[in-house]
Amino acid sequence: MIYPKHTIILLSLLTFNCILLPISAKETIKSIYVSPPPGAKHVQKENNIIIRFSKRIGREEFKEIILRIQGNIREEYQHKIKLLKDNKTLIIKPIENFQPGEKIQVSLKSKNSKILKLEELDFHFKISRQKRQSLNAFISDNLPDNRNTGFPLAEKESRQAMDYIEKFELPQDFPPLVIGEKSNPNPGYFLMSCIGPAKYNIIVDNNITPIYYQKYNERIMGLDVQQANGYLTFSKGINNTFIELDSTYKQRRTYTAGNGYFTDFHELLITEDSTYWLMIYDPQLVDMSQVIEGGNPNAIVIGLVIQELNQDDEVIFQWRSWDHFDILDCDTNQVNLYGLQVDYVHGNALDLTHDGNILISSRHLNEITKINRETGEIIWRMGGKENEFSLIGDNLWFTDQHGIREINADSISLFDNGNYHDPKFSRGVEYAIDEEAMELTFIREYRHDPDIIVSTMGMMQREAGKNAVIGWSRPSTEEVITEYHLDGSVAIEILCPNFSLPTYRVFKREWESKLFEFDNDSIDFGSSTAVGDSLEMNFTVINPGGEEVIIHKCFSSSPAFKLLTNLPQTLAAGQQLEMTAQFKPAFNTNYVASLTLSTDTDTSRIAKQLFMKGATLHTGIHSPPNSQIIRIFPNPAAGSKVRLTSTSPMRSIELFDAKGLLLKKMTAPSPGYHEVYMDKFERGMYVLRVIFADDTILTEKIIN
Repeated sequence: MIYPKHTIILLSLLTFNCILLPISAKETIKSIYVSPPPGAKHVQKENNIIIRFSKRIGREEFKEIILRIQGNIREEYQHKIKLLKDNKTLIIKPIENFQPGEKIQVSLKSKNSKILKLEELDFHFKISRQKRQSLNAFISDNLPDNRNTGFPLAEKESRQAMDYIEKFELPQDFPPLVIGEKSNPNPGYFLMSCIGPAKYNIIVDNNITPIYYQKYNERIMGLDVQQANGYLTFSKGINNTFIELDSTYKQRRTYTAGNGYFTDFHELLITEDSTYWLMIYDPQLVDMSQVIEGGNPNAIVIGLVIQELNQDDEVIFQWRSWDHFDILDCDTNQVNLYGLQVDYVHGNALDLTHDGNILISSRHLNEITKINRETGEIIWRMGGKENEFSLIGDNLWFTDQHGIREINADSISLFDNGNYHDPKFSRGVEYAIDEEAMELTFIREYRHDPDIIVSTMGMMQREAGKNAVIGWSRPSTEEVITEYHLDGSVAIEILCPNFSLPTYRVFKREWESKLFEFDNDSIDFGSSTAVGDSLEMNFTVINPGGEEVIIHKCFSSSPAFKLLTNLPQTLAAGQQLEMTAQFKPAFNTNYVASLTLSTDTDTSRIAKQLFMKGATLHTGIHSPPNSQIIRIFPNPAAGSKVRLTSTSPMRSIELFDAKGLLLKKMTAPSPGYHEVYMDKFERGMYVLRVIFADDTILTEKIIN
């Protein structure tokens, strides 16, 4: 084909341009994150070096990198260098540790800028002379004295404590629990670590039935279900190693800090990518006379370090308060800048945000800080001396706070200890956050009535679409947990009558043990059983594991249901065993309850719940012919106390809700008179079941 002359010229130009494009100037790749940062002090001798680039590099480009590490004590450091899967982050690990007090110089460049055009790096940092030591050597979180055995109990509280221990056949030092009030709580289980005097990891349901406990000889903190992988974690021991348990409560692995640091107990957060975040307290020798006039020249100042580690336990992100916070930013109501120990940050919570960045709570700064996960730079500071936000709808800033969490992209929650409110009180708080206008707007608070002051620890869990759960930690009153509806009303409150359950945090989670299983999660007895009659149904218990399991005990949340199969029963590995449950209603209503089967040792319980429901053939309240022997006044109760008088001696009284759930069991102090307080129960119908000395049983309806 013959082309016109102008067409040949155009094709030639296009060909020329196509040849030039591949050899056009490459974009310079910059370093957007360096750890330790240039000029850093107090660096651990075991520290790695992390460099993150502004854009991805290929494997061939990676080969063009020249990195050199030199020290003023050891001239040259041999090292291993690794490009992470993001193709942006380098991890450099020296073969030998740096020397205490050494100045380290790092240089980075490209062999061939035509292959890799890299902005050259040349920076230094200083290694700490401080010997690595655990936080416990310097600072206390005001944790309970392990020698404390609780407070002397009044007769009522002592009876409540003993009833709980006896009902669930628990060790004598187990923290006794009582439900103060209850009104439609969210499903799930409460998880907590009892710090002392007796150290137990504990999981209980909404009826305070223990489905798991394990006693330890070392301090334990923060039992929780990791939402990313579904396993239990908690910290243990003086160096706060985090333990991970599977659904049979067997240890899977441990989590500890990298770069030569001791782990702190305040936070472990596992991500969907199987990386994990930890907090670290970093005590360093600082001449505080150079920071503030009159400061101690030999002070131990405690910094905060946060780390992200990958599945190979390599530190892939590290952020230190030394590089970003001024020591004088702290709240001097809490921190003595002239003392021997200066805990100027006291980080206590960490969360990841919807945009992939980091929130940290610093108690001694009264501050929430947002940190860029890519660069390590501070995005904003909220609260405290360096606050950047306007507070709308509330005249009280949070103080000494714990438990920062993002609810969704537009809101956050925290536990406000409120030590410097006037008057003092603690609360859970939700805020709406506008990061463009830099406005923090009060949404709601969850405040106890009467007020509770929690000076240390404490936690609020408030997830989207769910109630708020507050662990009161170690108040001077007996409240341990309060779950609130979003309107501020109480869903459930759990008390510890002898004050023996101090906890750092409490969580409510979905959880299921798989040490043994049932063929069905529930049994429905239908609605054809008359009052006084009974119906039996079978179910199968399965041991899916490779070890023998012994079912020792069974606990029912309603006397209408019970296990007929004698216990204990042994299941060999892989064995199935048929058991029989019975439904025997005492009055006409719909029953919903659970059977809790457990395997026990002297120091532990692992249980699983089988959910039961059934209804009677007829409606209404059943009363025997001699119902005239008891008088209940007032009825309706209208939230007041109800007085029971009888011409026949009463032995015990049981209070049930409309579903047949046992709420309270009482021993009549006087044969013919008893009082039942209804003020902590929601409005609705209840049933009193009175057992007389001659074993006659009477049921009566109460309207509250």
